[in-house]
Amino acid sequence: MTKADCIETLRALIERSDRNELAEVQATIIQFALASADLKSRTEAMADLQTSLETEMLAAKLAPDQAAYYAVVEAMIDRTRDAVLNYSSRPATA
Repeated sequence: MTKADCIETLRALIERSDRNELAEVQATIIQFALASADLKSRTEAMADLQTSLETEMLAAKLAPDQAAYYAVVEAMIDRTRDAVLNYSSRPATA
């Protein structure tokens, strides 16, 4: 999944702000994170996604429910990035 595809999907989900679609938000973020081949690329891609999405959302003049939904999406991106980093730094088990 490209960054543009991810942002387009997340933008649409934020616009609708349907809490029943939060699983789709998480699936989109995970799919984007795993599209990068290695830890360094994933970390950089997630940071770039977050910065790009933040720039768009600040310019979008979100309604209060959309702003709240966006805050949840941001938290999900943070948690996914942290999980990728923590999982990748664990020693391999035999």
